[in-house]
Amino acid sequence: MTTQRPDWIDRWARRGPWLVLAYVAALAALRLWLSPHLEVDEAHFVGQTDLRMAYGNSHPPLYNWLMHVALALTGGAWAPAAAAVKFPLLAAFHLLTWDAARRLGGSRAALGALAASAFLPQIVWMSALTLTHSVLVLASAAAVVHAGALLALRPPERRHPRLWLWFGAAMALGAMSKYSFALFLGPYLAALWMGRETRGIIADRRVAISAAVFAVLAGPSLIAASLQMRQSTARMSKLFSTEGATSGLDLPGIGLDGFLSLLQAGAAWAGPALIVWWLARRGAAPAPAFPDRRADAYVQALGRTMLASLAVFAAIVLAGDMHRVRERYLTPALAALPVWLAAARPLDAPRLRALARLAAFAYVMALVGVAGVTTFSAHRLAYPYDALAAQIAERANVEGAVIVGARHVDGANLALALQRRGLDVRAAEAPWPGQPEPAGRQVLVWEGRGPRPASLRDRRAAEGPPFVVSAPLANRSGAVAAFSVEIVPPAGHVR
Repeated sequence: MTTQRPDWIDRWARRGPWLVLAYVAALAALRLWLSPHLEVDEAHFVGQTDLRMAYGNSHPPLYNWLMHVALALTGGAWAPAAAAVKFPLLAAFHLLTWDAARRLGGSRAALGALAASAFLPQIVWMSALTLTHSVLVLASAAAVVHAGALLALRPPERRHPRLWLWFGAAMALGAMSKYSFALFLGPYLAALWMGRETRGIIADRRVAISAAVFAVLAGPSLIAASLQMRQSTARMSKLFSTEGATSGLDLPGIGLDGFLSLLQAGAAWAGPALIVWWLARRGAAPAPAFPDRRADAYVQALGRTMLASLAVFAAIVLAGDMHRVRERYLTPALAALPVWLAAARPLDAPRLRALARLAAFAYVMALVGVAGVTTFSAHRLAYPYDALAAQIAERANVEGAVIVGARHVDGANLALALQRRGLDVRAAEAPWPGQPEPAGRQVLVWEGRGPRPASLRDRRAAEGPPFVVSAPLANRSGAVAAFSVEIVPPAGHVR
């Protein structure tokens, strides 16, 4: 069954890559125009851009390595370096999603996939505003989906070795982006094996090329993670947090509250796109059949992958008596949703036109939202870190000290501001459970005028009483940022 496709679909689908690049370039330009400081996730890398195989707080090395390169290319300018890494990765996600959908379902699916992403808050909003590692895992999952589509759509005799190289490299990138990528990759490979039309990808002897590429690229970091399990699993403590809307439903020995939290997170991650797509398809004629049964089989495998990923995550949460699942934890499991929606549930031309217009509005509103949040709220990008750093430098001798913030974003930004004043200071690493205390002189900073908070309480006695620095935020919120500061002498120092 075939239907005639209006010319506008082909025309706008071909423009898809240029629209993506223009949108992401606008996001990057806006980010750099709004502030020279670092957002919470960006600040995580301050103090962690050396070339290790594994990092604290459960992070594989790839993003840190990319930041290391970007800082070298930008001469140590942190905000441009952060933008130079994050926004090309966001563009890569959209471009790979567009091309995978185009190959599977034609121009209609390519345009539909870009539209679907506009209704996924973790993609259109959180990735634009704050996320870092999750953007990398989005791009990595999209790369695996893309590489798998190229293999699935070709008969075995036409699967060039470079496709197997791309397949292995994409999986390795995911493994080096977030350890939770395994929640996508395992079910994905299993789903390919379960499909009669897709099993040939896994059964093909040339998949050994992909396995070898994966082992060479990701193997060393995975081995390092296994040898540093305390660091590699530190972030799992967040799954046991009893804060959240479902915390009152905890039962002993089983993670019922965590399971309900997972459902809540899944609804927040995917719900808007699913609802919009369901409304757009109401009363529509049956979707045209796939022109290629191999494309149909691969799209079905993507659907099974997402369901299996959520099921595995749910089983882990229930069995581990975990309490809270945040939306971003589901990013690798659901990254294929735009491709699946656009290819498995295509829209007819009038409905696609209406949805594409709504999606364009959503993308524009993401730009407006980023500017609005930074301009009119007490957002970290608007904090007057340079003015606060100047006051700290006037009140105390901080030369050679380590800046430790109750929130790492504050300590990192203040350390960078003090460095811009020519002082030899550094920021403490982003904290993770059990991390040892720096041995040298420390400058402890926390927001507000109250006593030292719990996150800084297990420190040495201060040299003197805390003092307060304050300055208005550099935006139109009218708010004032105030921080308390204490100087802690080196370990073993006798007053």
